[in-house]
Amino acid sequence: MGDPKDDSSDPYISMIINTQLSDTIEEKLKKIENAHKKPYFARVDFTEDGSKIVKNSI
Repeated sequence: MGDPKDDSSDPYISMIINTQLSDTIEEKLKKIENAHKKPYFARVDFTEDGSKIVKNSI
């Protein structure tokens, strides 16, 4: 058995990990860019207990 420090698969493993990280980062960036193009706005109406809720249709 050889010395574990002489493992020739280390560069390959490192390349695979870096590729996976890069793909993940690209995916997240695309999602952020798409979300930026389509901002989401919501409205929340708070009412007191027992008050009548009015639903507006736009």
